[in-house]
Amino acid sequence: MKKLLELLNKKGIKYLIQDNKITIDGNLNLRNRGIKALPENLSINGDLILTHTKIEALPKNFSVSGDLDLRNTEIKTIPEKVFIGGYLYLTNTEIKALPKNFSISGSLNLANTEITALPESLFVKGDLNLTMTKIKVLPKNFLLEVVYI
Repeated sequence: MKKLLELLNKKGIKYLIQDNKITIDGNLNLRNRGIKALPENLSINGDLILTHTKIEALPKNFSVSGDLDLRNTEIKTIPEKVFIGGYLYLTNTEIKALPKNFSISGSLNLANTEITALPESLFVKGDLNLTMTKIKVLPKNFLLEVVYI
């Protein structure tokens, strides 16, 4: 948490710490920052860009009201209790599966990932991009606007 707060202060990004929860008001671009982990109880009121970082997992009690860009990262898992209000970019990652009951309020880009199946209870409000994946069957019980294959 200390490293993140130092970076926020250096960049002049507004944040609030209350009840051991960090809330960042606005977009946060951590591209190419060497970030390996984020603190628990983190909330971003905007977009979060983590492209080209060494992040492998998202923290507990994590939410981002806008887009979450994890392209070209070492992300391996997405926690079950996560809120993403916009687009989720997972292109060119090591992700192999999505959590059960996964829901996203925007679009989901899984292009060029190792995912072989989607969870039955998947809900994607926007578009679903499956370009260059090994997914052969779509779940029965999920809704989406457009699928790119």
